[in-house]
Amino acid sequence: MQAQTAFLQHAATQRRSRIRQNDRMSEHHWDDFRFVLALYRQGSIAAAARLLGVDNTTVTRRVSQVECALDTRLFDRARGRAIPTREGATVFRRLLAIDGEFTALHEEASGANRRIEGIVKVTAVPMIANRVIVPRLNGLLSLHPGLDVELLVDSALSSITRRRDADIAIRGARPNSDVDAITRKLGVMTYGLYCHRDLSSTNKPIDWIAYGQPRSTISRPQADWLADRITAEGKTARTRVNDGETLLQCVLSGNGKSLIADALARGYPELERLESDVPTPSRELWLLMHPSCREVVRIDVVAHWLAEQMRDWLGTRDSGDVPGECKGIRYTPMT
Repeated sequence: MQAQTAFLQHAATQRRSRIRQNDRMSEHHWDDFRFVLALYRQGSIAAAARLLGVDNTTVTRRVSQVECALDTRLFDRARGRAIPTREGATVFRRLLAIDGEFTALHEEASGANRRIEGIVKVTAVPMIANRVIVPRLNGLLSLHPGLDVELLVDSALSSITRRRDADIAIRGARPNSDVDAITRKLGVMTYGLYCHRDLSSTNKPIDWIAYGQPRSTISRPQADWLADRITAEGKTARTRVNDGETLLQCVLSGNGKSLIADALARGYPELERLESDVPTPSRELWLLMHPSCREVVRIDVVAHWLAEQMRDWLGTRDSGDVPGECKGIRYTPMT
């Protein structure tokens, strides 16, 4: 009975010792093991210190910290040389394997980030996606055969930093919620009051086309302007829609008059801009990038391309209205 009790006590002591050792190891950083590996590879404290750019005392102290944490002597010192112990050899095999994995991971990740290959996810409202990005996308993909673009068309202004659904977002409002996002102002989108030219040539009153309820965030400035004008005239809108694409089709079909982006209307010669006694609204266009995309070249290339296409569409390429640069991103001219 005494022997069994002694055995259990010894086992409990060993278990507590292992727990304390694991606790000590959990507090260690991989940086400490760099000193151990440098000493193992160089064979002397002086050579390891030169490799790491520190003094001899630092190497000695950091290696001693690891040995204390492991409760194992890793090196024998003899005539200025550090000779691995038998216990140390086992540790070094594990450390070398881990170091190799870290190196391979770093090279793979950094190599991928330097290549213009892989998927870039872009989110935009339907109007921008369908009228600006899609018609021009083939030119970008032809330049970069290894690049894939996934378009996420959505009218909701969801956060790009809280939900990583996309790498790049084009927004029709100044970003207030995504404070950590990398941002770039693309320009200002102005609106005008338009109808089909066949309607303007008649003397008949032109019906209003407005936004119904609920109004999305992206259409709210236009919706509010239309609602105010219709109310001021004491009229009602006989046609109501819930998105800009449908509104455009209504105007093109001659159903009435409404607000259309000037940049968009330029592509439809059948549309005529009407005079308005009240200034029409405008809104800023912004490009947002997830902060983790800062050094990813393929995303940088797509962001630069998008900015150029948006400036061209808005008509600001040669007007001197140069948008602000993305914070932290290097933009280079594309050939």
